[in-house]
Amino acid sequence: MFEILEVARSLADPSSLAGAAIDAPAQGTRVDGHALDIKGWALGSRSRAEAIEITGPDGVIRSVPVRIPRADIATRFPQLEGAGAAGFHTGVGLLGLGTRFELHVRVVLGDGTRVPIARIVGTRRLLTVDTKPRLRPLIVTSLGRTGTTWLMRMILEHPQIVVHPSHPHEVHAASYWSHLLKVLAEPADHVHSAHPDGFRTTLKHAGHHPFFGPPVTGALAMWEWFSEEYPRRLADFTLGSIDSFYTRLAHIEGKTDAEYFAEKFHPDQIPWLMWELYPDARELVLVRDFRDVVCSILAFNRKRGFADFGRESVTSDEEFVRLFSSRCRRLLEAYQSRADRVHLLRYEDMILQPDDSLRQLLGYLGLPAFEGVVEGMLERSGSVDGPLAGHRTTDNPRHSIGRWRRDLDEPMQRVCNESLSDSLRDFGYWGHGKVAYA
Repeated sequence: MFEILEVARSLADPSSLAGAAIDAPAQGTRVDGHALDIKGWALGSRSRAEAIEITGPDGVIRSVPVRIPRADIATRFPQLEGAGAAGFHTGVGLLGLGTRFELHVRVVLGDGTRVPIARIVGTRRLLTVDTKPRLRPLIVTSLGRTGTTWLMRMILEHPQIVVHPSHPHEVHAASYWSHLLKVLAEPADHVHSAHPDGFRTTLKHAGHHPFFGPPVTGALAMWEWFSEEYPRRLADFTLGSIDSFYTRLAHIEGKTDAEYFAEKFHPDQIPWLMWELYPDARELVLVRDFRDVVCSILAFNRKRGFADFGRESVTSDEEFVRLFSSRCRRLLEAYQSRADRVHLLRYEDMILQPDDSLRQLLGYLGLPAFEGVVEGMLERSGSVDGPLAGHRTTDNPRHSIGRWRRDLDEPMQRVCNESLSDSLRDFGYWGHGKVAYA
């Protein structure tokens, strides 16, 4: 069940459009299911309206051509090119968007201009499934170069947490099946995903169900099946696959009393979807002074001899910092949206006070920290001076704290402080409530 709370017109540049409207959904619409039908029209005044983009927290989630015949619009604007085919219609899956969602609709004109036309705000009931998994997830949400590899190495050493042992612990089995659920449960997209006439031609992907849309869903009962029962069946498969994988891994690792499996996750829709699948999940948000993260990324790139972590997509370090700032804000938004249920761990505390950090984490998980448990996790993980040495970019982990003051020249420090200020402040690295580190 979802309810549309608001459909607000947000036409930022009226001069570029002759008109645009959202015909459906309407405010107050209440529908069972996990997919939203969006219909409307858009007509450019100087350049033809080519497509509609629906954006969410992670950017564009659906793009559809503007080409459905609309005789009413042609009658109103007979002088404008494209008036006879100004309509659009698409479906958008809601899985992983949380209990309250906000979508933005914008028009893509022929000259490349993008014009916002509407904001759709709603609430939804989360997906319910029948499968009861044995293990529950520890979702480790963070960005690269924040200490996740060492953290996962320590977590691996707990007898009741299953982690795939391969370094650097980047086996994303649960993420894969959750992504599969999200993709397969989406309404049809015949332009960018599976087409009714062509899905058989490749064994490389399956895509959205090509018949989850008109004319099949013209019957309300079929829309309800695709929108509600079908995602639930897919979710049961997803949960069963994840649980079977990690239960088998627990058996191999000799962790017969395991209660959790742990994976690294990005701050996108997948952690939300994991919470939807596992209401009793646990999530750890690992954060580090983002200026030090910038230093670590640039140093690690130099160490390996190639650009990575997004640096390869820009031409300067300053431009990279501005690009990186959007990821920091996304991590902050993910944390703030689930602050009542997640555990925040700072990299600096993990380095300076590993015993206390692990004890607090185990307390959050409800796992015992008997004498010797935490000490054993630290000892068996080899600390940061053991097998993880090749992952480091400083001679001593303590030297990685506050390295931005030494590694960055004054112009780069200024760029970092300006671009990362909001994320640094709200995670407590400066300003009111500042967390001090040597």
